Amino acid sequence: MAHWKPVDLVQDLVNQLGGEERIKRIQSGELVLVERSAQAAVALGDNGGISPYVGLNTEAFIADWREFYRQVHSMKVNPPKRLPPVTPGYNWGVWVLKGITPQRAFEMGATMYPSWKWCGDQSLDEVIDFTKEARDARQRQHFVWCEDSVEPSSKLANLSAIQIAERQINTLTLTEPLLLHQWFYWKSGGKHLDVQNVTLCSGSRSSDGRVPGVDFNPSAGGVGVFGCDPGNASDDLRSRQAVS
Repeated sequence: MAHWKPVDLVQDLVNQLGGEERIKRIQSGELVLVERSAQAAVALGDNGGISPYVGLNTEAFIADWREFYRQVHSMKVNPPKRLPPVTPGYNWGVWVLKGITPQRAFEMGATMYPSWKWCGDQSLDEVIDFTKEARDARQRQHFVWCEDSVEPSSKLANLSAIQIAERQINTLTLTEPLLLHQWFYWKSGGKHLDVQNVTLCSGSRSSDGRVPGVDFNPSAGGVGVFGCDPGNASDDLRSRQAVS
């Protein structure tokens, strides 16, 4: 029986992890170890040719969104300290910087393509009930993983926001798909999400109880935000599940 040499095994593990600097980044949560089976996982939907990277390389996610904010919005970002747990099938993500509210996210998108909202000239920040937001970036940045799919998954079709809440399913807020639309538009060279369906933002509520929805209108060539009754459910009204 071979003699077990833990010191040699530890040194070999250090070498495989890439040395002291990468180990520190793993300890801080910036880098995440992923099982081989998770690396092979892909979402069922069409990702528009934008390859998934969350389960494969979280460094690529960070670099990609930093470049998006720099190129598109001339914004500098601080390196993240921790990311949500990597989950098979959730291969896209949204990095919401501190201070990006629904209205600010809407205005950022309006610099890229035509945009409109159901509340007209009224600010979305005045319409949204922040006490009911699943995540709120007014005080600190946050991250969320979602499925890599141009259209929201059919698995949450025909489920109203009320049913989503009853089942305690974690889904995107209004700010998150607004930013995801911008990132995808930039990354794909001018393509859009939610062309055939609506992303129901069931992680958000307006002050009158309505639920925001986001979609692309081909005839208008832009992205719209509208409000619907929380009890509405249909095949083309779909929440995007989240990991945060």
